[in-house]
Amino acid sequence: MQRALAIAFGLAVAGNCLPAQVVLPPNMGVPDAAPTVPGPGYDLALAALAAGDYAAAAELAEQEYRGSARIGADRWIDSIASAAVLGESLFELGRFREAVARCEEALALSATHANWLLSVRFPPQPPQPVRRPRPATWARSKRNATPSTLPDTMTIRQQGADPQDVLQRGGVLTAPYERPIRPQEVVRSLVIATYRLGSLLGDLGRDNPILDQATRALARRPAPPNHYSQSWIDVALGTAYWAQGKPQQASEALLSAWKGLPETVEYRRVVEAKLNTLGVSPASAASGAQK
Repeated sequence: MQRALAIAFGLAVAGNCLPAQVVLPPNMGVPDAAPTVPGPGYDLALAALAAGDYAAAAELAEQEYRGSARIGADRWIDSIASAAVLGESLFELGRFREAVARCEEALALSATHANWLLSVRFPPQPPQPVRRPRPATWARSKRNATPSTLPDTMTIRQQGADPQDVLQRGGVLTAPYERPIRPQEVVRSLVIATYRLGSLLGDLGRDNPILDQATRALARRPAPPNHYSQSWIDVALGTAYWAQGKPQQASEALLSAWKGLPETVEYRRVVEAKLNTLGVSPASAASGAQK
């Protein structure tokens, strides 16, 4: 194998007419245990935010951001999460201009990598019921719903270096490989960044080009059809419409998300609360649509 690589390298640089290129066989040069993204620094930053230690949250988020994955010189989708939590930390520290910049970066990356959810290897089975759900200590639910859960980690097909870029600039051309990812956290961080950007910009959100670009990308519904991840798109799209000052479109998207999320998913309550702030009662709207 080493001899074959040496020959390939020698042919690439022969005559000094092309940059140095190395083409690796499938799975060679690919890390055996690529770290799951978003990484632990993201979780630690969220925990620090929840505890009110905003300086520590910003430091942890900055470390996660600096260590985010790259494809060549470009940032990958895990930077959506690290930029979002960094923006939220900076907001809590009163550094609003920097917070806007990080939130805009998260949205810009979501538009650049708009189709990433289509590459996620979702499990074939639907959300599974929790075997031993934790009972609520404050009240007893009358909905008779069974809590369900999704796998924390899935995999995504991550592309290697661009072949044309390697031909022009030199470098190592590796095959695509499967990388562990927590897609729900990437989407959640996108929603956080969108909400925070809207709250900071106010009426200026109507004309923000990056927010408009991200909204247009979400409006194309880049997720597997007839799949529960479409509800994630609804939540992100509804939040983007809200940030643009479009309450009617925001309500429609969030109501679609509320209908698409199973009653067993706790996040459905968050969507319902957001609808209530927009003056919409999802239960009434759903019953009215059935009549």
